[in-house]
Amino acid sequence: MSAGAPDLIVSDEVWQIRAGSQCWTIDRRTGLLSRWSVGGQEQLLTPLRDQFIRAPLDNDIGVSEVERIDPNAWVERWKSAGLYDLEAHCVQCDAQRLANETLVDCRWHYLRGEEVVIVSHWRMHFTADGTLRLAVDGERAETLPPLPRVGLHFQVADQQAPVSWLGLGPHENYPDRRSSACFARWEQPLAAMTTPLYLPDGKRPAL
Repeated sequence: MSAGAPDLIVSDEVWQIRAGSQCWTIDRRTGLLSRWSVGGQEQLLTPLRDQFIRAPLDNDIGVSEVERIDPNAWVERWKSAGLYDLEAHCVQCDAQRLANETLVDCRWHYLRGEEVVIVSHWRMHFTADGTLRLAVDGERAETLPPLPRVGLHFQVADQQAPVSWLGLGPHENYPDRRSSACFARWEQPLAAMTTPLYLPDGKRPAL
């Protein structure tokens, strides 16, 4: 491997990027980062995917009851807009090895029936020191309500290292608790990252 950029290995099915002991695999058909290994040990249990929905909070449910649904509640508006049933289609998956980094560009159309309602573009920057920097941008149709979440979801293998982040903390910082959170660089054990609430309350949106 040259010192300038990670190696890019091409096949009909995947792009594979290698930097030292690390190896990433992107499925060229789906555009998904499906595998990541370090020293031969798999780190991902599921691929990285866009996430536009979340479990509804009390405020999202509003005054709805089991037999008396409020159609104006946010969760009902999300359902009516089809956000829970969007179908993803990868329309671009390109890779190139440059002087100092290897780039992978992927683009998805999210369909509600035949209508494209969300476009998501990922640019993955891989560098020789084993760093992956992911930049995501996109747009949504004006017919959609505000999205409940714009983020990623994936599962990783068991991790023993503590979690560190730059943002609000140290506790959850959903709107009802945000005023008591402080912006800083935080670190704590993984087990301390979850509060066992009966209903979710937004977790940590300001990371």
